[in-house]
Amino acid sequence: MTERNTDGVELLDAAQAAAQIGVSVRTLDRYQNAGLIQPIRAIHARGAERRFHPEDVRQLTYRQDAK
Repeated sequence: MTERNTDGVELLDAAQAAAQIGVSVRTLDRYQNAGLIQPIRAIHARGAERRFHPEDVRQLTYRQDAK
């Protein structure tokens, strides 16, 4: 299911965000716990699922490249 933010940008789920960065979802969890990226919580009938803004994912990619 595709979701859009209020600005009309298509949000990424955790697996998509991790793949774009080139890490596992578990590593993405670690980045989130370290405060390097903040998810947008989307509420569904199944419960809350994390979604990430593509610009936040791009910024994290740039941070990784700078290391």
